[in-house]
Amino acid sequence: QSRIEQLAKAGFTATPNYVYVAHELFSGNPNFVGHPNFVGHPNFVGHPNFVGHARTHTALPAAEPFLPPKLKLADRERVPNVLVLDTGLQSDCAKPPSAPRHSALSDHAVVHEPWRSPVDPLVIDDEDELDDDKLGGIDRQAGHGTFISGIVRRICPDARVFIAGVLSSFGDGDDESIARGIANALARTELNGEPIDVVIMSLGAYTDGDVEPPLAHAMRKLLPETTITVAASGNSGSCRPHWPAAMPEVVGVGALDTTSRAYFSNFGPWVNACAPGVDVVSTFLGEDGVEDRWASWSGTSFSGPKVAALIAQQMYLANHQDARAAWKQMSSSHLTLRAADMGIVFNVE
Repeated sequence: QSRIEQLAKAGFTATPNYVYVAHELFSGNPNFVGHPNFVGHPNFVGHPNFVGHARTHTALPAAEPFLPPKLKLADRERVPNVLVLDTGLQSDCAKPPSAPRHSALSDHAVVHEPWRSPVDPLVIDDEDELDDDKLGGIDRQAGHGTFISGIVRRICPDARVFIAGVLSSFGDGDDESIARGIANALARTELNGEPIDVVIMSLGAYTDGDVEPPLAHAMRKLLPETTITVAASGNSGSCRPHWPAAMPEVVGVGALDTTSRAYFSNFGPWVNACAPGVDVVSTFLGEDGVEDRWASWSGTSFSGPKVAALIAQQMYLANHQDARAAWKQMSSSHLTLRAADMGIVFNVE
């Protein structure tokens, strides 16, 4: 019997509003504390470049990867439009902001207006905050959205990356904040004649009784049929359905390590694809006097956007009219490699 049913019998009217968390490694999961592969790792202890991350943050400093240029194919009517639903994107802090702070994302990610919340710095907005609570150090999920935007830029450099901040810098949000973010983002892009092709959701939650959450209904109501959503499968090492990745119309993505399923990655028949999710390198937050930082991070959060960017790239290269046609082509080929309970393998760095 669900909690909602128990409350109803007690005379209360209640609707579920699940809390979603970002899917970087160790995100709120006690099973990862003291994992033998990470105990005593010297890079986790007080690295001078990431002040405070030894307590709260698991991203590590990294060298800049190779960044392919845009193809700029002449016969394309438009480029793919990718929407990242996450912690936001770090802007250049101009008033009003006009560009991403990280130079690798310039001419790739779109900084719209309005951007920041003018009321309360702790309100979820589109700015990816380094230290939102002003307590010193880096917030637990700071840079998550900026990192994911960099993955899309590297794999599909011609894509336009749109941003909707639906999680706090601590990586949490709920059905309402995410649904509101989707609605606002679609309203902005449709106003400018920019249809969204691929949506990235590196976040998720379990539900009472493993039933679909209210967010699933909102997504079906809001998102166009031609838009494809890619969601991270979660980092619990479990086969339990994880939402929204477990929705039948969503491409749920698990993480691989160098040889097989990453030990932390969720798995099951609802996982449609997998990609490397350990030590992924991408764009990270800058600080005063420090520009264009890069980081290495692990989790299904970062295998998901790899698959999403591949769909966008396939859409662009094959000149498909929509991303769902691109995904159908990618997933139906007899040449695809599949892993048990992990879906199609996309071995892309």
